[in-house]
Amino acid sequence: MAVPKYKIYEYWRDKAITRSFQVKRLCDCTPEDDEVQVTGAPDEIFCWACQIPPYAQGEHRKLSALWNSDGLLQRAHILASSKGGENLPSNMFLLCPQCHAESPDTTNPRNFFAWVYYKRTHENFAMTMQKDFIKAAEILNVDMRELETQLPTVQTAEELSYLREEMVRRCAMHGTFLAPMTKMMAMVDWMTDEESQREFARWRKNRAAVPREREAEETYIK
Repeated sequence: MAVPKYKIYEYWRDKAITRSFQVKRLCDCTPEDDEVQVTGAPDEIFCWACQIPPYAQGEHRKLSALWNSDGLLQRAHILASSKGGENLPSNMFLLCPQCHAESPDTTNPRNFFAWVYYKRTHENFAMTMQKDFIKAAEILNVDMRELETQLPTVQTAEELSYLREEMVRRCAMHGTFLAPMTKMMAMVDWMTDEESQREFARWRKNRAAVPREREAEETYIK
C-alpha cells in the first residue's frame, strides 16, 4: 500500500538539507549550513527538487486531503527500492515526474541529497523557466528584447490566478504533468497576441475599480 503523501510531508516538514548534503532539523541549522528547506508553508505544494508548483491545486480545508489529492508529485525512494529501500516516509521524497525520472537511483542517500541541493540552487523552477522562456522565443522566432518590454508585472494573487488560467486554456497535459516548454510557448503566444493583451488590460482596469474587502486568512486543519 502506498504511503500517503501527507505522511511523507509530515516527516519532512521540519527538515532541511545542508551544503554538505546532510539532513538536519531546520531549527538546528546554523548559517554555515547554508541549508535549503525541504518544504514550504503547510498548504504550499511543489516539487521538493526543482520547486515546480502543480498545474492545478485542489481546494480542501483539510491539509491531509490537500496533500493526498495532489496530482503532480510522485513518491520517489531515496535509497532505491531495488536495493532494499523501504516504503517509509523517511525514505521517500515528493518529486515532479521530470525530477523523479532524473533523480539518482542510489545506494548512498548522500548522493540523492547532493542532487536535491544542486537542483534547488542551480536548476530550480524559476531558473529553468527563464531559460525555457528564452528558448521558446527563439523557437517561435520572436525578438526577446521586445518580449522583455512586454513582460507583465503581476501585482496581486488574482492577477497570478488570471495568468495561470490563461495557461490552462492554452496548454495540454502529458498525463498529470505539464512540460515547462509547453507553458513557456503558451506564454509567448499570449504575450504576442494583441487581443489577449487588450483583454488583460481591461480585466485589470475593471478589477482595480472594484472595492475589495480584506480577505480573511485561511486556517487549515489536519
